[in-house]
Amino acid sequence: AVSDYMEHAVDYYVRPTTESCAVQCTPQPVPYLAQFWPFPFEGWGGLSGAKLDESVASGVAQLTSDLVGSYRPGPANQIVIFGYSQGATVASREKALLAKLSPQDQADISFVLIGNPNRPNGGLFERLAPFGTVPILDATFGLPTPTDTGMATADIAFQYDGVADFPLYPLNILATLNAVAGFWYTHGSYLSPDGRHPDELPNGLTPAE
Repeated sequence: AVSDYMEHAVDYYVRPTTESCAVQCTPQPVPYLAQFWPFPFEGWGGLSGAKLDESVASGVAQLTSDLVGSYRPGPANQIVIFGYSQGATVASREKALLAKLSPQDQADISFVLIGNPNRPNGGLFERLAPFGTVPILDATFGLPTPTDTGMATADIAFQYDGVADFPLYPLNILATLNAVAGFWYTHGSYLSPDGRHPDELPNGLTPAE
């Protein structure tokens, strides 16, 4: 587990990329299911967990509620929406909804995404786009993060992270094996140090990097 998840998110990724957070930024959690049936990885819910579309929908509903309620964006309350992995999928769906706002309203909202499965070029869920919605998994692929809005977006991926940087040609066995290994060794390291990476920063980077 990452004990300082929100602090690391702000320090590593939000503050360096987003002007509105350069001086002061107060992170707030968006609680949602965050599960992916039937995968047995820690925190994913396993066989008793929610399926992907249900989990993502719960996140979009909560985030939308927060944005029209407690954290309503405006010139004096600029908002940065941060998403990591499935959280980036939630943020991508929300961004598509917010794209209907006026340019003035969009100017008060920014996004920072890491390990994004919906990255338009490289995201695993976009590589799986030809499958559409897979009924057994209740998982919908092919909904890329919008890139034609008025909302500034930083989308950060580590090389060989198989979730955000999956090979275009999966029959290239070496590239695919690298991506699979990257899922295990790299995808979970963006907010290190944590329980799995207690003595290192993300992706083997130094503090200066």
